[in-house]
Amino acid sequence: MSDSSLFTRETLGDVLVNLVPLGVLAGFVAMFLLASPYAKDPVYTTVQLSLVAIPAAILLVLTYYALKAVNAAEREAGEDLHPGYSDRDAEAVRTAGDD
Repeated sequence: MSDSSLFTRETLGDVLVNLVPLGVLAGFVAMFLLASPYAKDPVYTTVQLSLVAIPAAILLVLTYYALKAVNAAEREAGEDLHPGYSDRDAEAVRTAGDD
């Protein structure tokens, strides 16, 4: 894994759970801007878009920090362990298998 790249195949797979709702929210923003199903009042439009765009922006920021955390955890774990396992887990398996 490259230390310089945050967006690798593995990390994007880990945060895909955040990318799907982000796409849905972006679709709603596009739909509201293009179709404009409600009145053309600027107050309604501002409230309507802010109710979708603000959570989308927050989710985007949280996804970025989740990518950074996943990337750091993968670099810290190294190549020898499977994802989700620590050195202590590996030692417990070795001692249990010696019985």
